[in-house]
Amino acid sequence: MNFKHFSPYLKGSSFFLITTLYLTALWWFEGFQTASLSGNTFLIQCLKYFGDAALIVLPFALLKPRFRYLVFIPVYISTIWVIGSIWNYRFWGDTPGVSTVFLVSNVGDELFWSLISLWHLGDFIFVILLICLTTAYALRWRKSVKELHFPLKIKWGIVAATLFFFILGQCITSLLDYRYYNAVNLNRTFSQTTATRLSRPIVINTIDLNQNTPIIHFIKSSKVALDVLFLQKELSVSERMRIEDFIASTPPPAILPDSLIQANREKNVIMILVESLNADAIDDSVCGRPVAPVLRSLIDQEGSISALNIITQVRAGGSGDGQLLATTGLHPLAGFSVPVALGSYNSFPALPLCLGKEQNVAVFADDAKSWNELSTFTSYGFKPVYSHLDYPELIKRYGSDGALLNFASSLIPKLNQPFFMELMTVSMHAPFNDVEIPAERRPQWPDASPDKDVNIRTYHAMLNYFDTELGLFIERLKKLGVYENTMLIIVSDHSQELFTRTEAKTQKSTPMALIITNSGITARINNTVGQVDVFPTVLNLFNASGPKGWRGVGESILSGNVNAAFSPMGIVGTADSKTAARLNEAVEISELIHRTNYFAR
Repeated sequence: MNFKHFSPYLKGSSFFLITTLYLTALWWFEGFQTASLSGNTFLIQCLKYFGDAALIVLPFALLKPRFRYLVFIPVYISTIWVIGSIWNYRFWGDTPGVSTVFLVSNVGDELFWSLISLWHLGDFIFVILLICLTTAYALRWRKSVKELHFPLKIKWGIVAATLFFFILGQCITSLLDYRYYNAVNLNRTFSQTTATRLSRPIVINTIDLNQNTPIIHFIKSSKVALDVLFLQKELSVSERMRIEDFIASTPPPAILPDSLIQANREKNVIMILVESLNADAIDDSVCGRPVAPVLRSLIDQEGSISALNIITQVRAGGSGDGQLLATTGLHPLAGFSVPVALGSYNSFPALPLCLGKEQNVAVFADDAKSWNELSTFTSYGFKPVYSHLDYPELIKRYGSDGALLNFASSLIPKLNQPFFMELMTVSMHAPFNDVEIPAERRPQWPDASPDKDVNIRTYHAMLNYFDTELGLFIERLKKLGVYENTMLIIVSDHSQELFTRTEAKTQKSTPMALIITNSGITARINNTVGQVDVFPTVLNLFNASGPKGWRGVGESILSGNVNAAFSPMGIVGTADSKTAARLNEAVEISELIHRTNYFAR
């Protein structure tokens, strides 16, 4: 066939080719920004994505001419998703899964301002390119695309070429895994490597995207999202026995004097879950002034327990996971938020049940709508549950965290003692700029620190603000005459790597903090421990437990035996094979408990 036979197809089909190249470049850009590119050369990297892009564009090229413009639907969706994924990665160190669509209730001011702080100018290159592509289609390509009629032979040729490039991309992706397995002496055939790649569960979305092409990752991620609809399941006899055996084999807590335990049982407990508190920031200084002098003094005082090397174990549920870990001693689920999916329905072995105080109150610095907080904390056993909607007049005077702590102070005289109060802060949420804080309550130090990124400076400012308000809160507790009889537990909801505008980072390397005052014990725990170990540590101080001897799936750090923690990237710290097996099993047991609503039985 000579060129004249091809010329009627060139102009119309060039639109679909350019659209395919646009999607290829878009996914390459995502891989570059999220460090999930794989392959030794730019060509190999692009071939991974070209077949997927062609497979998405192909059906629209073969549609009836008047419907071909619908190709813009997946192109626009892909662009929005990729840019959002890049922003998500800069904050959480991972790209989102499809199950993120179930978190629409979390869309609010905090999310909006967080996203605004995460964008780079270069992110909008593909928005501009897509606008140009759309404009070019409207002005130049629309007529030729509508007039494009492929003979049957050409249609089959296009289909064959598309399938070839898609299969080529899959083969390249498997080949990269195959070469890795052989390099580390794991003898697997090419077909075994491919089967493993396709069936491997998603632990971290960025890694799965690295090990698969976008379409395969989307299919696997969609399966995880569909699992939400079938999350709840009946508890089998074997599963019940497995859970009971695990609980029965929980390592014993540290043995504490009866007099200490009795004194603690008579104390009030106030747990403050601090948004994004990094342990290593507590000793930071700005212009020679300490950022968190109150926290530092609490660590150093008699009767305080501190652990500043806690591995963050939140997953897709973010801060909701942090609240779950500290309050119930259960690991979260990997693919979606337990509070969102199950918080309104499940029964939880939470601290209000285990500690048995006279009254259990929760107060949020936000509206208690994110992560389904209001319903979830009611399920945890808190009554009442307050949010910033209950004290709007205080926010303008003190800022979010200051208002929270002032409101909590006003509640204390009305509570039956001993009480348990859990407070959730918000001012240190990215982008670390609580706009409600009056100027006179902000840190009075120079804003310009050329040696520090803007996010580090603003983070330090919010940490100092929280620290100052914490000091004022403690003074109010003393004036109310309850401080000496109150155990104050300060724990991060998760740590937060301080992202910059010049590079993407992951939060996984930054430890979070736990400080317990008026505990009757003075101890500084330097070992590597997990976030899930906070719950059993608190119970240890009261010699308390929940139903069926529940003390959480972790272990009290007071025992001195904890020196490792589960992480999606692998076990962190020092653990023998038996310890590592239990750390991994704790995640599986947590999933069983969540999905079967074990503690409701």
